[in-house]
Amino acid sequence: MSYIRFFMPMTSEANGYGFKSRQPAGRSIVEGRSGNYKLTVWAQDLMAETFYSVFLLFSDDGRYAGVAMGSLAVDEKGKGEMRREFADDILGRFALNDIVAVAVVVRGASGVVSPLCGYKDEVVSWRHGFYEFEMKPESVPEPEPTLEPEPEFILEPESIPEPEPISEQEPIPEPEPEAIPEPIPKPVLELELEPEPVLEPESEPEPTLEPEEQLTMHWADTLPQGEMAKAFRSALEKLRTETIQSSTECNPQPNILLLFSNNEPVTPFATQNRKTKWVSFNLSDNVPPPCNMPNLFHDPFIQAAHREYGHLIFGMTIDHGPCRYIIGLPGVYDQESRQKARRLGFNQFKCCKDAYPTWGETGYWLMFVTLC
Repeated sequence: MSYIRFFMPMTSEANGYGFKSRQPAGRSIVEGRSGNYKLTVWAQDLMAETFYSVFLLFSDDGRYAGVAMGSLAVDEKGKGEMRREFADDILGRFALNDIVAVAVVVRGASGVVSPLCGYKDEVVSWRHGFYEFEMKPESVPEPEPTLEPEPEFILEPESIPEPEPISEQEPIPEPEPEAIPEPIPKPVLELELEPEPVLEPESEPEPTLEPEEQLTMHWADTLPQGEMAKAFRSALEKLRTETIQSSTECNPQPNILLLFSNNEPVTPFATQNRKTKWVSFNLSDNVPPPCNMPNLFHDPFIQAAHREYGHLIFGMTIDHGPCRYIIGLPGVYDQESRQKARRLGFNQFKCCKDAYPTWGETGYWLMFVTLC
């Protein structure tokens, strides 16, 4: 088979994905022979912190099938590069010579957009008829079990020795039963049990005890190690209960109540465990940051998410449990965003639909905060 090489310059077909208001650009090359190929994609001036997928596009009866080739990682300067080696088997019924384009795709609430796309020949309108091609596994019938015939055992008469005649005068001695040896007793080992270690939780602060409680804990010093651990855990549980009760009695600040009365209510999630009231806000609203992070809203990660999605969300639980405040940052679940979100304290990602987070899923990074 002859050598195949397609060079396709890539231009932007979507607004809002440029780095510092620049126009994204790039190029792609597909090359190889004998069913072994390589795809190379270069991009520049693309917005960072966005999940980009790369597809090979093929025409399919009025629609356009996209064969997924992986993700395009973009650094903080807007540059991205992807190299992928592949074979004919991932193309299914399509042939590489029939390729239409190489597209960089972003999937969101508004559908499929293409910040970069390079065409082999002429430009085609493919986004409304786009679907992701998936190989269907061929059903292989299970082989019927082969039953081997049972072997026939033919006893030759001459192969059986004839028994020796037994004299009637001589009684047949009965075999003596074999002596069963008495079991050797195993030595009994006396094991010294180590006292149960007292494990102190990593994240729970040590309780500040009143004089009476100190007396109780001093009395527990006379207990065995295991009971000392139980007494210590009981004290921690009491402290946790008092903390939850104090958070329940925390009254919302006036500006929080004003936020919920003036801002637009939203329903960001299909399901949620606790009854929570949500509103949408932007960084110009007077939303108090967490007590321990006064400069949270100035972080570049939050600024970039606000520029891309135009909002954040703020939640307050309104059921009978402890009152909690929650800041939600819109985004896509990927490895880079996960590291940046956790660095700030957004330790949970919840999908907008009722689904477990998977790479590329849209939703919100959540931070539970204390404001009073």
